[in-house]
Amino acid sequence: MSGDIIQLRLTVNEQEHQLAVPSSARLIDLLRDQLGLTGAKEGCGRGECGACTVLLDDQPVNACLVPAFQVQGRRVVTVEGLGRPGQLSAVQQAFVQQGAVQCGFCTPGMVVATEAMRRQGLEADEGAIRQRLSGNTCRCTGYNQIVAAARAVLQADAPEDRSPPYRVGASAWRVDAEDKVAGACRYTADIPLPNDCLHGVTVRARAVHARIVELRTEHAERLPGVVRVLTWRDVPGELHYGNAVDDQPVLARDRVRFWGEAVAVVLAESLDVARQAASLVELVTEDLPSVLSPQQALADGAPLVHEGGNLLVDQRLNKGAVGRALQGAEVVLERSYTTGAQEHLYLEPEAVLATPDHDGGVTVRAPSQNVFFDRHHVCRTLGIHRKKVRVIQQPTGAAFGGREDIYGQIHAALGVLHTGRPVRIIWTREETQVASTKRHPGTMAFRGGVDRDGRIIGLDIDVLFDTGAYASWAPNISRKALVHAAGPYALDHVSVRVRSAYTNNGISGAFRGFGAPQVVFACESFIDELAAAISMDPVELRRRNHLAVGLTTATQQLVTGSCGLQECLDRALEAAEKLRVQRAPPAPHLAHGHGVSTIFYGIGYGNAIRDIGSSVVELLADGRFQVRCGAIDYGQGLETVFTQIAGQVLGVSGAHIAVLTGDSQETPDSGSTVASRQTYVSGEAVRQASDRLRGALLAFAAERWQRPEAELRLGDGGLFAGNELLCTLAELHAAGVEAGLRLRKQARFKASTTRLDLQTGAGDAYWPYAFAVHVADVEVDLRTGRVQLLSLVAAHDVGKAINPLMVEGQITGGAAQGLGYALLEEHRWQQGVPLTRNMDTYRVPGPCDMPLIVPIIVEDPEPSGPFGAKGVGEPVLVAVAPAVANAVAHATGCRLRQLPLRPEKVLEAIQARGSDQEVTP
Repeated sequence: MSGDIIQLRLTVNEQEHQLAVPSSARLIDLLRDQLGLTGAKEGCGRGECGACTVLLDDQPVNACLVPAFQVQGRRVVTVEGLGRPGQLSAVQQAFVQQGAVQCGFCTPGMVVATEAMRRQGLEADEGAIRQRLSGNTCRCTGYNQIVAAARAVLQADAPEDRSPPYRVGASAWRVDAEDKVAGACRYTADIPLPNDCLHGVTVRARAVHARIVELRTEHAERLPGVVRVLTWRDVPGELHYGNAVDDQPVLARDRVRFWGEAVAVVLAESLDVARQAASLVELVTEDLPSVLSPQQALADGAPLVHEGGNLLVDQRLNKGAVGRALQGAEVVLERSYTTGAQEHLYLEPEAVLATPDHDGGVTVRAPSQNVFFDRHHVCRTLGIHRKKVRVIQQPTGAAFGGREDIYGQIHAALGVLHTGRPVRIIWTREETQVASTKRHPGTMAFRGGVDRDGRIIGLDIDVLFDTGAYASWAPNISRKALVHAAGPYALDHVSVRVRSAYTNNGISGAFRGFGAPQVVFACESFIDELAAAISMDPVELRRRNHLAVGLTTATQQLVTGSCGLQECLDRALEAAEKLRVQRAPPAPHLAHGHGVSTIFYGIGYGNAIRDIGSSVVELLADGRFQVRCGAIDYGQGLETVFTQIAGQVLGVSGAHIAVLTGDSQETPDSGSTVASRQTYVSGEAVRQASDRLRGALLAFAAERWQRPEAELRLGDGGLFAGNELLCTLAELHAAGVEAGLRLRKQARFKASTTRLDLQTGAGDAYWPYAFAVHVADVEVDLRTGRVQLLSLVAAHDVGKAINPLMVEGQITGGAAQGLGYALLEEHRWQQGVPLTRNMDTYRVPGPCDMPLIVPIIVEDPEPSGPFGAKGVGEPVLVAVAPAVANAVAHATGCRLRQLPLRPEKVLEAIQARGSDQEVTP
């Protein structure tokens, strides 16, 4: 930070301060860097996200936009000034109780904005609350629980005294919620800088596809304060890494394959110097022909993005004989559907802090979805043994699949290796949107037919994905699409082909739904079109073809376990109809419509990929039980789920359980937190380990105290025989140690799937499957094309809701992301150059965009899951867009086959029907 030094006097959280700050400093810099108040977060730097909201003379402001000199003599209140863990304010307590906290990165700003409403005496009107919160963005919750918290505060509802019990089926409060609402939770950028820490800034190419002629670093290296400039020559191990294919360089060597690719990393004593030096690195390139679509990539004579060819994936599934079967269909349709790229827009930008260890190793702290994958990549590229690398997941400001890919972890660790000093790298929002992965754009061609009774005769599906410059998870994502493309239908004849091609459009990777949202949008739209072709109710067509226990999927997998699809459909339709009859008729220029989508979603990795959850549960000397599991909680509430499962088995409260996750040195590997798998696989591992430890303790106690084991139980007070206290848990630990009893137990649970046949795609692709039905009601303005979602009923078969409050939060949050995918969101390029580089050009749903969300929890227990649980995180998003698209078609009579359904596209479709033709549902 540069500029003259100015003297400031101000009051922060009722304490007076006199500070010397650079004249260019912002209020957020003053708070975070000089006062250590890291509750205000920088998510965008443009006043769009609201994560940095503080009170300035009781008025909410964005601290990233306020110059420090403007706060001379004024009063500032941050989230830390409202309360602290154990002594929360009314607003903070309401957020905890209403389940308004998930990843927590936006939470301090939301809390402060709500406190401003309380101080100003705003009435508890939902519309007014949403309007006042419109400057704050949340990517996790869907806002409904946040609005509920604000309404409770403004109504002066008395807060509850304590959380519901930490038992399976109870809506217990999140175990990390108090730290998050108080601003005490330390994300990676909040960690105090170690002594001698260097700042890293990435140098990025400004070319779409080019040959690197020369990379000149000498001018940057001569700048005072610069310690090192790293290039590909400084990578001692393998230069290339990747999730599915090792095709991505740590730093580009001879080719640039997308605009914004990393070519160097500057390490300097200060961030200002690092940024200045990065601008002095000279990259000389020679442009190469660019490939800007997967269709172009696969055309004859197309330029090669990689020497091995542009076709990365070509997967097929065949069941029956589609071509021959369709000859007997009453109606055969052919349709094509298109989806664009979607940005994760987690509010915490990428950040990493790497520190040297005493033995020549390195510890990497960063938001992650799999610390063991991160360690693997760091070890290979640095050329050091895994015992010398420790990766710790810091509290993470959401992920949604985007943190499955490496960003700055290798670069920071490389800096430590070469300098022996700590290195911190924090991306700007612009870097995040330019360089991070996106949802795969896709084109889905469907050909299918039905008979006059509404039986789907067969589906022939061709999918083409744009994977961008590097593979990331494209083969796995393509396989997910392959299995889900034909939907939750029992069909005798199915043919699916999924291809993924390299282009120069950034990088596509994992995103909530993992390839399913694209193909499900297409499939569910096509089902409605088939129904229209034979004049059948689309719900009835679905009923006649839905999967059920005893039927087989497109991969010829027999459904034998939990399948709550029929109950989801019945309950969703009933709830939606109750809402519909209460609505007034629309104005003449408005059209109402409703649409339905039905989905299934495979939980876990699938395809016989090693899918194991592992947990260790131990009785500690202080009488607490510690649960260790390498799974990652990035806001979905996994630590709370583990606490509830362990509490249920061990019979103790949450106060007697400590959960440790996401540490490659201290926790057993439980794989990635993806695919809605962790409650199922790791939750079952926690259940089994807890049960084994409980059994061992009770067996030991029965012998030690000479009591029948059936009479013994564990509780907060200790070991009981009936109501008689035999000893405290700490005393039980001491007795066990004295007797040589092993006081820790480990369990591993493996999801059961088989590898798909390479010729037919047959096999037990996933297990278990989650099922869902969404019903969307929309209002379309026929003059402008604007689509307003009036309500979304979302019924989800989750097997068993371990924590219903958190399940409802996952449903509303997933609905918000699905709404964005349906109506608003599209990461765009112009000739390979990204256009949507911050939140002012990439819009996501805000508080005022959200409709009424009606979450319906259906519990059809899965026998192999913990207490019957399956998963819910990803299926929600998958089901939204097709329900909305079908509702828009019902309202307007116009079928749009491209996402997002922007107003101009809707209006164009309406006008294309003829200006003299009235549009009616």
